[in-house]
Amino acid sequence: MTIANTCANLKTVLNGVTGVTSDSVTLTVKAYDPPPASLDSVKFPACYVFTGDAAFETFKMGATEYTVTRQYEVHCAVLAEGNATPELREKHVRPLLETVRVKLLQYPSLMAQAELQEMKVISDSGIVILPEYGGLMIGFIVNIQTLELVTRTYATGE
Repeated sequence: MTIANTCANLKTVLNGVTGVTSDSVTLTVKAYDPPPASLDSVKFPACYVFTGDAAFETFKMGATEYTVTRQYEVHCAVLAEGNATPELREKHVRPLLETVRVKLLQYPSLMAQAELQEMKVISDSGIVILPEYGGLMIGFIVNIQTLELVTRTYATGE
């Protein structure tokens, strides 16, 4: 259940994050877990997480524990692609990108999640057309990595 805990905690951390644009417009994030089945502008800005790949180290920690290093993508849809001029993209998405990135950096243990040893922000995409929902949303992606320490369970007779 570590993936589920991580995604739920990311939702908690991101829900209600606010970014102010240069036009004094305040954008408040609505976070979702799992990502919504569909997305319209009423839900903007919307943050949701996609689970990425993982690497396992089974020998480093001994016979009773192993580590899991997993990637996650935090997507944030801010504007509908058809309504987003270059000026609006920069005015609305840029401050929210920075606010979300800084917020994630404030939680290196992701709310003291038991198995989680570390969460770190790896990179961000800058302002992009998001691939999900038919490529109709403008926003950004923040890539994070977690390091988890997991207790190993052996099958009977092993």
